[in-house]
Amino acid sequence: DRSGNVFVTGFSNAQCTTIKYDGTGKRRWLRQRSGVPNAIAADAAGNVYVTGCSHGGASSWDVFTVKYGNDGKQRWLTLYNGPANDGDEAAAIAVDGAGNVCVAGFSEDSNGKKDVCTIKYDAAGKQKWVKRYNGPADGDDEARAIALDGSGNVYVTGRSERPKTGED
Repeated sequence: DRSGNVFVTGFSNAQCTTIKYDGTGKRRWLRQRSGVPNAIAADAAGNVYVTGCSHGGASSWDVFTVKYGNDGKQRWLTLYNGPANDGDEAAAIAVDGAGNVCVAGFSEDSNGKKDVCTIKYDAAGKQKWVKRYNGPADGDDEARAIALDGSGNVYVTGRSERPKTGED
């Protein structure tokens, strides 16, 4: 972050583990929660955001996104369970200057195929919208990266199966 702190997240002891180190390498805090982290971002205020997938109980895997304050206290936690009540996973995260958070990855449809899934949350963690993309092949589609610009536009890239042709 702007203060020279370093944030690390990973899967340790069967949990999502997030650690903050100061500029000298001293550990400032460590937080653990259920789930597998896939992406991390920090904002200008030193808050850190982690996203990935977490077992959803009655559903399969759900997208989780958590915000930790500069002091390491959890500010909010969200879970997204897609309409098929099946596998959902975030792969990328970005935060804008107003504290809005966007995550992107995939969400399985009722046929078990992955659709690109992008979710936007406001600074308080309230879901603003969800956008899904099913590619022209009606196959597996996944987001891999996300970026935001100063005008509030969201850019997502990833992979989409191509339609089958007679040459396949």
